[in-house]
Amino acid sequence: MRSLPRQAMSALLVSGFGCATPISEDLHVASDTGGMLADDGLCGNRNAGIGSPPVERADVALDCLGPGEDRRLTSCSTASMRLRFADGGMTYLNGLSELRVEVLLPDTPGGYTWFSMQPTEEADGLPDGLQPELRLEVPAYLTQRSLQVVPEESPDSCNNSEGCGRMGIGAVDGATEDDTAEIAGLQHYPLGSAASGVLLLEHTGWDEDPVVLELEVPFFAPDGAQAMTCPDGLIHYDKGR
Repeated sequence: MRSLPRQAMSALLVSGFGCATPISEDLHVASDTGGMLADDGLCGNRNAGIGSPPVERADVALDCLGPGEDRRLTSCSTASMRLRFADGGMTYLNGLSELRVEVLLPDTPGGYTWFSMQPTEEADGLPDGLQPELRLEVPAYLTQRSLQVVPEESPDSCNNSEGCGRMGIGAVDGATEDDTAEIAGLQHYPLGSAASGVLLLEHTGWDEDPVVLELEVPFFAPDGAQAMTCPDGLIHYDKGR
């Protein structure tokens, strides 16, 4: 029996087994063990989490009776928090039905009052399911109405002898009734780093006084090993922290 020509055999193989496209010599297939990583840190890491755009500015206004035994503010004529994101989006929380506010007072007037503000369960969170939480520490006993603002991670940057307002904002799990000031330890990634801004205070809730404050603070986008803002405009973060 005469054998088929080589061209005919090739045609038969292609028709019988599908199109035989040669693999390009410059195509490299990585293993599926996390090896497909670019050299641009979290932005090229397929295992990184992808969150929201960074916060560009935060505005807060509070005029409330002092905190109760549970540390929460439950009676406010004004309670609002507006977050403007770098992509132009905005979150506006107004009233205690949308905004959860906790105030932890120190044991002595020389200490700091700690604030936490974040959406309630009824309010919308961030695209990845976490919630924005703004944290603020201010001197409990006020000697002046206007305070310098410094990032909470850099308290030594305060150059005001009367003290500063220490501020941070991050994406966290939703709070529960049992949460305390250690909620900061639940932070998944920062939404920004506080820049110099305006912080005006009338009262901090000390000695049964009301809580009255206003702030308008810009934020820098995160850029570090734990979280960074990438070319897609979103924060990529290390999920293993």
